[in-house]
Amino acid sequence: MSLLVSVVIAVILVLALGYAAPYLPFNQLLGGSFYQVVSILLAIGVSAVLNLPMLYMMSANSAYKKGDRKAAVEKYKKAYKTKRLTADMEIYCGYILLKEGDKAASEEIFEAVSKKKLNSYQKDSLDTNKAILLWKKGQLDDAVALLNAVWERSPSVTAAGTLGALMLVKARETGDYEKALRFCEQTNEQYTYEKTILANLGEAYYCTGKNEEALRVFGELMDCGCGAPAPYYYYALALLKEGRQEEAEEMLNMAMRQRFSALSTVPKKVVKAKLDEIAEE
Repeated sequence: MSLLVSVVIAVILVLALGYAAPYLPFNQLLGGSFYQVVSILLAIGVSAVLNLPMLYMMSANSAYKKGDRKAAVEKYKKAYKTKRLTADMEIYCGYILLKEGDKAASEEIFEAVSKKKLNSYQKDSLDTNKAILLWKKGQLDDAVALLNAVWERSPSVTAAGTLGALMLVKARETGDYEKALRFCEQTNEQYTYEKTILANLGEAYYCTGKNEEALRVFGELMDCGCGAPAPYYYYALALLKEGRQEEAEEMLNMAMRQRFSALSTVPKKVVKAKLDEIAEE
């Protein structure tokens, strides 16, 4: 039954009860307020149906914030299945599902959203998330190319941070960090003290042997606060190069306390292995 049909039936019931209420025997038992009571209950029910997508989203966001990822994912899926979310909300649902490792579900959502009429901001957001999905599907070159297209048509902090991160992922495969470094330096000049961009730049400096610069950038990043594991990990590596083992161990422990996901560029097992290596020395 469609939403419109449900609402129409509810309205008809309210009107019918309004007509019949004076003749119902139990109306007198309620002091003549039976119609008012039922009308209020039906209004609440209709309101709940109309706002069901937002209720699912609010519940999902709350669960995710508390760390209950499994419950959050199920609620995001329910919100999407109502087919009454905005394109922005659907993209966000797809992103969370991708972050939690459900590539198939996120791809289904992104494909459905791509068939809608989108404004420029929504198109950029969708393409950015589709690029991340391509990366997780093993199509890194295609992911970088798509993000480059987003960056060229609509430069933004999000595009800069995401493209920089994937350029560094690619550089790990090829060993050629120079292009990634140039991009990270360029975007850091454009967007000063942005966390993701600082994290990318610090990693790029470390990986190109510019350890002093890496330590400086990571120091700035720590002052801003950081919620991802990778910057702490690379900061620890830079500290180890300077023989600052105790500080490096502290940064690795900080990395272990962050929330890892399917989109983390440094897996938890890598951080744990480095901690174990230090403990054995």
